[in-house]
Amino acid sequence: MIFGKISDKQANDIVVNKIDGINIHYNFLEKEEESELLDIIECLPWEEELKHKVQYYGFKYNYNKKKSSYKDYIGRIPQNLDFIREKLGFDYMQLVVDKYSNDQGMRYHTKSDIFDSNIISSPLKSDIVVYLKNEDMIEKLILKRRSIIVLQDNVLKNWQIGIPFKKSDKFNNRVIQRDNDRILMTFRNILLD
Repeated sequence: MIFGKISDKQANDIVVNKIDGINIHYNFLEKEEESELLDIIECLPWEEELKHKVQYYGFKYNYNKKKSSYKDYIGRIPQNLDFIREKLGFDYMQLVVDKYSNDQGMRYHTKSDIFDSNIISSPLKSDIVVYLKNEDMIEKLILKRRSIIVLQDNVLKNWQIGIPFKKSDKFNNRVIQRDNDRILMTFRNILLD
């Protein structure tokens, strides 16, 4: 979709070309696959320990201690989500599903040392604008629903990633209202104690 002089993909490409370690794959999921995932996810229980709803599968992450161990294993990732593992071609130990409503977001953070060097995320239900911060510089990417973003090495070590707590985002010369719930699935491997 084009707004102003360039498309959202072109706006993303400018950032991807500036920062090593970002790959975006558009239309990774089919509409039917997204619908199936949403049906599964919405039927499962949500935790509310953060400022938004969350589901953990595989290993739970201790936000206070910033670590996980074998005792943090909370059960197998649901089998009916296995098709996503096959589609990714990536065997992961943890799936975190975050559900953001209205002005909810995610504080800026760098990758914890307990995770390996690949983090893969996929937004469902709505596009999500993600902010990357390095000292005084802020860059933005729009994650289109059903796409995946792969973050590796440089971006995970040298940039903070966040979704500011606000009701709208500015991206590519337009304002994007956060009217719908935004669901972000994050797949990663853990280096266990």
